[in-house]
Amino acid sequence: MGRLKLRATNKGINPVDELIQSVKDVIASRRSNKENRRNDLLQLMIDAEIDDMSNITSDDLTAKDDNEEKTTGASSGKLTRRMTDADILDNSVLFFLAGYETTSTALAFTTHFLIHYPDAQEKIRQEVQNLIESEGDLDYSSVNKLQYLDEVIHESLRLFPPIYQFVSREVAEDVDLGKYKLKKGVTVQVPAYHMHRDPELWGPDVDEFKPERFSPENKKKIHPMAFQTFGAGPRNCVGMRFAYMEAKLALARLLAKYRLVSSSKTESLDGITLKIAPALLNPRNGIWLKAVPV
Repeated sequence: MGRLKLRATNKGINPVDELIQSVKDVIASRRSNKENRRNDLLQLMIDAEIDDMSNITSDDLTAKDDNEEKTTGASSGKLTRRMTDADILDNSVLFFLAGYETTSTALAFTTHFLIHYPDAQEKIRQEVQNLIESEGDLDYSSVNKLQYLDEVIHESLRLFPPIYQFVSREVAEDVDLGKYKLKKGVTVQVPAYHMHRDPELWGPDVDEFKPERFSPENKKKIHPMAFQTFGAGPRNCVGMRFAYMEAKLALARLLAKYRLVSSSKTESLDGITLKIAPALLNPRNGIWLKAVPV
């Protein structure tokens, strides 16, 4: 029904098809005329297809949190595959379609926790105010220094990953896991929501909101594949850094000026009603709150 309304609004034109065609046209235009080059992500992907990538490793192609260290070593496999038009198109459309609702949903769930954990909210506010006093403004570089805010966002994403089951990988070679035998070429889907609530990976307090799980000292203890909000490896979400930046800036600026408190419509901590779509997880009734000036 939603798609029919959208197409009616757009006079019968499917907006996704229109977006895909527009990106194709831009790629063709930039290839045919160097004067059409721009300093943006699309141009970087077009150039990546041309550049010699023989020395690029899988670690180089893995998007990382700004608080993570880059890993090096002989274990990283060399990759020589270049980006095709299909790769460029897929990633470009992904940025448009996956970068809006997912981030807003992540912010909604995070504010839900902050309402019910006022001490955590106050700790973030103090961290933000200290940063503003020392640096004068909030921008991309400065918000990445907000360690506790980073921990809160990660813990919220662990408990309520907006894309809860969309991560999938193709088996590169036959694997024997004892009870399960995976054949080469089989597609395996990663259930992020269930992995994030597995006590074998996160401990007996897996269902509790504990941001300190992601403190620098504790983060090292987490299995590298246990946190799947953005996938993992060379095919993880290309928009991860951008998503974190959006969320951190939005929350930092919001909490610097307002205190978030519950309203008559605020659902209880454990009583939040979820809307489960084919790939997306949302609060069915939204997140209701009051923003009180500090």
